[in-house]
Amino acid sequence: MSCSNSSGPGPDLGQPSPETSEQLLLKLGNDVRDALGASRGLGSRESEIVDLLELFVEHEDNVRYQNDNDLVFINNIKLDKVIADILRTPSRSTPSPDDFRDVKEMAAYVERKWHVRFRAAYFELDFNRLLSLTRTGLLRNVVFDRSEQNPSQLWKAIFPGNTPSGPTGNLDFQPGQ
Repeated sequence: MSCSNSSGPGPDLGQPSPETSEQLLLKLGNDVRDALGASRGLGSRESEIVDLLELFVEHEDNVRYQNDNDLVFINNIKLDKVIADILRTPSRSTPSPDDFRDVKEMAAYVERKWHVRFRAAYFELDFNRLLSLTRTGLLRNVVFDRSEQNPSQLWKAIFPGNTPSGPTGNLDFQPGQ
C-alpha cells in the first residue's frame, strides 16, 4: 500500500526515500571496514569494493587535473578511511591472503595517486572532518577541559542559554522523567 501525493506528480510519500549513491557507497565502506576490523577480510561485499577500487584505478589513470568534486566525494563516502584500513590490515589475517594482496596493491596505487593529485587537501580531510563536527556537528557544544583531574570529566557539554532539556530554569529533574 502506498500513499501518493494527491496534488499531482511527485514523490510517493508511502515509500522511504531511496538512498543516494553516496549513502550506499558510505554503507559499503562501513561494511568493509567492519569486516576488516573483525578479521574477516573484506567480508560479504568483497566483490563490490574490488569493483569500486578498479573504477578508481581507471579514473586515476585517466584524470589529469585536480577536481575538488572528486575530493568532496572521497570525503563524503570516507573512501580514504576504507583504503587506510585495507592497507593497515595484514594480508595473512584474511581468509584469502593472495587475493587480499592484490586488493592492497590497488588501494595503495589509488592512495598514491590521491597524494600527488590532491596534495595537502587530501591530508587535511581528517582535520576538516573534526572542524565540521565541532562547529556544526555532534561535538558543537562539547569542550575539552585540560584542567580537570578526573579523567571521566575531561569532556564537558556546554549549552549557551539553554540546557538540553530547555531553558536554564528547568534544571530540577529526576532521571527517567
